[in-house]
Amino acid sequence: MIYRMATKDDWPIIERFFRMNKWPLPHPNVAEFSIAEKDGEIVGFLCQRLVLYTGPIWTKEDAGVDYKELWTKHEERWKNHDFLPVSMVTPVDEKTEEMARNVGFELLEGAKVMRKWHKDIN
Repeated sequence: MIYRMATKDDWPIIERFFRMNKWPLPHPNVAEFSIAEKDGEIVGFLCQRLVLYTGPIWTKEDAGVDYKELWTKHEERWKNHDFLPVSMVTPVDEKTEEMARNVGFELLEGAKVMRKWHKDIN
């Protein structure tokens, strides 16, 4: 088994797997793949991509902040960037979940989110 990072020559094969499984295809400028290869055949890969991560949201109580307007500012900025087709949110509190639902986020059935810090940020 050979483990390596994907090259541009691997992209058509990777793209075929994504289309076959109806997964959202990441733009190659914001994604990279590690490849497992056996006898010259790709037998596995792991995709890591940049994703716009939304939240948390904070508003001062009774200040009349419209969180949809806050969201719209981000949406206007990113709507023409095909390399960032999705935003993700992990609702850490009720306000963030309410905002997400009301601006069109959908709950992914059975989804769990985990994180790994790559370095200490404190």
